[in-house]
Amino acid sequence: MRHVSKAKLSLAVALAIAGAIIPNAMAMDDDGVIRADNFYVMNLGEVPGVPEGIEADHRAIIAIDRVHARATDDRPAIIVAKNDGSITVREGLIQVGNVSRPAVISNGGVVNLGVDGSHGKIQGYDINLDGDVRIDGNEETSSIINIGLDQKDALWVGFALNLADKNSPHDNHINVFLGEQGYWDHFYQGGLSGTSYSTMTTPSHVHRLVGAKNRNFNNGVTQSEHNEIHIDKLEGHVNFIYDPNDEYADTEDPEYTPPTTTYNGLTADSFWGGDIHITSAAPNAGAHLYTSRKGLDLSTEDNVNKVLDNLAHKVYYHNYVTGERNLEGTVAIASEGAESGRFKVVTSGYAKEGAITWQADQNGQGKYVYGNTTVTPTPQPVPTPAPQPAPTP
Repeated sequence: MRHVSKAKLSLAVALAIAGAIIPNAMAMDDDGVIRADNFYVMNLGEVPGVPEGIEADHRAIIAIDRVHARATDDRPAIIVAKNDGSITVREGLIQVGNVSRPAVISNGGVVNLGVDGSHGKIQGYDINLDGDVRIDGNEETSSIINIGLDQKDALWVGFALNLADKNSPHDNHINVFLGEQGYWDHFYQGGLSGTSYSTMTTPSHVHRLVGAKNRNFNNGVTQSEHNEIHIDKLEGHVNFIYDPNDEYADTEDPEYTPPTTTYNGLTADSFWGGDIHITSAAPNAGAHLYTSRKGLDLSTEDNVNKVLDNLAHKVYYHNYVTGERNLEGTVAIASEGAESGRFKVVTSGYAKEGAITWQADQNGQGKYVYGNTTVTPTPQPVPTPAPQPAPTP
């Protein structure tokens, strides 16, 4: 549908036309927020300027091709969808910066980031999401957040916070689509501000985490916090990366503080990042755990076996207890050295990649059986974590 201009239609008439594409200059209110309410539909291309909020309420729809939006202390979140409102952002930067607010809140609405919501295609676009996403729930309708990262430059840094009533009759889901190239750095960004939930223990909770069809991929989830990651269903193959001694840290960040403890990998607390709890898995799914090498004691084969076993203990496959057998698990030590080779599996010396054995008598917790190094298919290189987007002044 063509653009609607003031020269041809009055604003009153424009507001009455569902699905009309309004000029972007009219998109933002005086306070810098893009708003739609009461069934109104806004189809926007690339939004100029830097909006401080995007809000859809009461079955309104906002669709944006590209935007750079930032957080302020005056709003609960950058993006808010409530009461059956829907917001789709294909590409751009959603950035909380130093503001302790979620990037996204769904309170009975649908938010699509990096996916084509209008056609229902889970297709990754060039989206950078710097901030937590949060579901608060709604007594009358479902709350959904979809994040698509299957693009080489796509990146999400934040938590997936689901605060909805667990007994709600409605769907309250956060779905993350990594595909072959997506990258998620699990790093807390202040999304629990204003709530009574603990920042230390509240887990991230993803309904569907979708990876690649096979192991020839470049996706990754870096576990950068003590908080657990809960996954209702894992589909495809996903890398989970632990970095106990800050090998991959941005040491040039002015706020960076070097760790005071070096973990050798031989004790259970060496991998201090939170556990990964996978309830179910689709057929032929894979959870592949890697640890950086810096600081680990790999001087003997027994030490390497212990490191791999401690790493395997970080992941659970809960439906294994009830007979499901869909999830392959592996553990490996990633190589040191040049950026391009950093996440290749170490095979020199005693280092190796091994298979995870799921323990039905331990709630599906993984373990590494010493000598069990049969992994199918052959391990492939996995990616170097992408840098976090730099804040815009």
